Parts: sequence; C-alpha cells; structure tokens
Amino acid sequence: MAPLPPARQCEEAEMLLLLQVMNIDLDFLTAFHIEVDVLQNFQFEVYCHYNNIPLHNFQHCFCVTQMVSNLPTPPCGSLGPSQTC
Repeated sequence: MAPLPPARQCEEAEMLLLLQVMNIDLDFLTAFHIEVDVLQNFQFEVYCHYNNIPLHNFQHCFCVTQMVSNLPTPPCGSLGPSQTC
C-alpha cells in the first residue's frame, strides 16, 4: 500500500476516498463479500454520525484506521470472518 498523506492535510471527502482505497487494498470486499457501493454507503453513514468534537471526530477515525491498516497481518493470513488463527 502506498503511503497516505497526513490527515490534517486532507479534506473530509478525500479521507472518505482514502478509506475506501485502504479497505480495497486490505481485500475487505472479497473477504466480506460486499460490493464497492455497499462499502461507500457504510463509510458515508459512519462519517455522517461522527460528532465534530476536538478528539473523537472523523479525522481521528481516519487516523486510527490508517494506523491499523499498516499493522502486520496475523500469521494465519486472511482477515476474513471465517478465518481463525
């Protein structure tokens, strides 16, 4: 996965697009058997329900997701719901 710009340099629409790219790169669409439009709708609903407060806001959500997406994968491989280590 290519490095992403810091969240403070991104507009919220760009963060939504980058979240989509992260989820596609992590193969979530295949692992969870969902279509791109379902992913987009889910991400938009998450975005719409975040409060605009100093810490736990959508920018924080993006930062946490970005950091977690860069963690090494577990030795068992897939992040799919039926996969166990």
